Amino acid sequence: MKQSNKIYILGGVILVFIVLIYFFGQSRSAKNSSDDWTESYKPAEISPFGTYIMKELIDTVGLFGNFIELDQELSDVLVDNPDENDIYFFIGKTNFLSEASTTYLLDFVDAGNVAFMAAESFPTEFLDEICYDRNWIFRDSVVADTIQYFKFHHPDLAAKRYAFKSIKQNKVSERLWFYFNEFAFDNEHLKSVQSIGSSTTDQWNFVHIKYGNGHIFLHSNPYLFTNISMTKREGFQYAENVLKHLPPGRIQWDRYNLEWHNDNNDDDGGDERRSVLEFIMQHPPLYWALFLLLIGALLYIVFKGKRTQPLVPAIDVKEIAC
Repeated sequence: MKQSNKIYILGGVILVFIVLIYFFGQSRSAKNSSDDWTESYKPAEISPFGTYIMKELIDTVGLFGNFIELDQELSDVLVDNPDENDIYFFIGKTNFLSEASTTYLLDFVDAGNVAFMAAESFPTEFLDEICYDRNWIFRDSVVADTIQYFKFHHPDLAAKRYAFKSIKQNKVSERLWFYFNEFAFDNEHLKSVQSIGSSTTDQWNFVHIKYGNGHIFLHSNPYLFTNISMTKREGFQYAENVLKHLPPGRIQWDRYNLEWHNDNNDDDGGDERRSVLEFIMQHPPLYWALFLLLIGALLYIVFKGKRTQPLVPAIDVKEIAC
């Protein structure tokens, strides 16, 4: 194969890689775009249904010290420091805790720590522990509407009402608002179940449960903690007052269980198996290092790959005998 053909092939390959990097980078950036209305609830995303503002509020409110994000099974990353109050923290449409992680979490709370979950769907094993019948948790307590009004029961906060509109694609749209059925918590294992927040029609959406030596806080409207809700003044104040109900401590935010994970991930790859290119795209330093490397290679081909005049061999000078 001629040298020029090799250069053209190499240049084509590099161009393809640059195009792939561009489009992968675009799709990655779209996740943080204000035009992405996916209900992700991820703390790093500034999209309408991300929870970046909530994360910033926790960082600045001054009640919770160090902030940790959990990105693996709870048994591997959830820390119980006996010298401080540890808080398991979750906001999402569904909490996909495995049975083993649920058991680990309940032991964590029983040891004297705190769990806060804001979700519309809770783990089955978790509900079996705190409910008389898990199927009653939202029975006859789901409202379809475009707006709802909320309040707290604490005397210092009871006078204020908070209005939340359901926004989707920049338009007011109907959504399902979930409320706890108070009779679902009739469980002899629980010392106390208390409503600390509700709608203005007294439907429970924020409850406190004394569990063992610790505390469980459940909220049934994760939408209230999304960026689209907290950009409004009332939304920000509401979230701030929810946090005031939690005892001070170290928050450990679970983003791993926002998605379902195959128990056999380690064996068959599951959801965790990713291509090398996808891994690079998710780490900005690697992304830009590869991009600059490919740009440099392309520039080398453009400026050094041109046909050059071959070296002219030196002419042997005849020796003249004296």
